Amino acid sequence: DDSELVMKGNWIYPGNDLGEATNQSTYAACRIQCFKEEQCKAFSWNRKTDSCSLKSSIDSAGEYDPNADSGHRG
Repeated sequence: DDSELVMKGNWIYPGNDLGEATNQSTYAACRIQCFKEEQCKAFSWNRKTDSCSLKSSIDSAGEYDPNADSGHRG
């Protein structure tokens, strides 16, 4: 159940990437990818580039980005 992942719209978490970003066509697909990866604590999805970055941790609160949506484990 991926309901433990909390969404933050128009937000990005920089750094702490788990490997290379992947191409995901939707926020939901990126969310599922994070949920399936045990080490994923957060993720950021860029709607302009369809880039999905899984995060091993979030050191900061993140920052506003009008092209991104993110999520983190609650």
